[in-house]
Formats: sequence, structure tokens, C-alpha cells
Amino acid sequence: MKKATPSRAELERWENKALRELAKILDAAVDRSDLYALAWRNKICSLPWTLSVRFADTPEMTRINGRWRGKKEPTDILSFPAPEVFRDQGMLGELVVCLPVLQAQARESGHSPSEELRVLLVHGVLHLLGLDHEKSRYQLAKQARLEGELLAALGSKARSGLIDRMRPASKNRKTAGSRRTK
Repeated sequence: MKKATPSRAELERWENKALRELAKILDAAVDRSDLYALAWRNKICSLPWTLSVRFADTPEMTRINGRWRGKKEPTDILSFPAPEVFRDQGMLGELVVCLPVLQAQARESGHSPSEELRVLLVHGVLHLLGLDHEKSRYQLAKQARLEGELLAALGSKARSGLIDRMRPASKNRKTAGSRRTK
């Protein structure tokens, strides 16, 4: 079983892997007119888009999640949008990923930790572009749809995005059936 506290060297290896994956995600996102328009609405006015990512162990993620969300437990990924002055320059913000949670979720989902990293990063990037699935049913459906589309564009083997995986099956069917088409 994987230890709960990864070494600093292991966290750095994952950070490097995440940066390579983020480059692909940002390339795919900027090519989509809907995401580019979303970025402009949220005052992300320059290209290239940039962001930082770092990995945390379980105790650190528990502290961060407690401080910023009032939840005294670790979570998989947290998104911290950059202040507007930096967003004007294309800086999206920072993502913090909990490596032990990522690894556990990969096992539960039946795919590799690298695939779970991709799922989490897509989810986090969409938050940094301005979507928040906790604000409304519309944003929940939109973020879930975009997660699936981006993951497919990236050649992901994941069966679903993070939001679809978290929602009960009955809500998935209801939301999917109520989506508007253009």
C-alpha cells in the first residue's frame, strides 16, 4: 500500500508530470471557442494562459481545505484563481493536488494515477476559467459536459470526468436529458 506522505522528490516528479499534462490541456482549451469566450468573460485577456500546480500530502491538503473551504478533510484538487491584475496577463491561478487522494481515486476508478491526474487537472482548469459546478445546475451540467469533451479531445481513457463520477446515476440521466442543444 502507498504511504500517506509522499517524499518531496516524488511530489516534484508529479509536479513535472502535471506541467507537461497542463500544456496539452491548455492547448486543447484555447482551441475551443466556448472556453476562450469564457476566459474573456472572466477577464483572462492574454495568451498564452499560464498557471502553477503543486502537490500536497494528506495533512497539508487537510489544512488547506480546512482554511479555504471549512472542510476538515483532504480533497483531491483545489483551484485558486489569480487576482484580476494577473488574470489580465493570462495567469489563471494555482492548482493544488493531493497525491494520496489522487492515487486512491485512481484505484477506485480502475485507471492509472496518470489518467486520474488528467481528470483532476481538466476539472481544475475549468474552475480557473470561471466555471463552478457548486453555483448552479446550469454550471454543473456545463462543467460536466466540458470535462467529458476535453478528456475525449485529449484521448483520455477515463470513463467519465470528475463531476459525472461524483453525481448519482439518476442525476446524471436527468441532467444529461435536460441539456440544451444549439
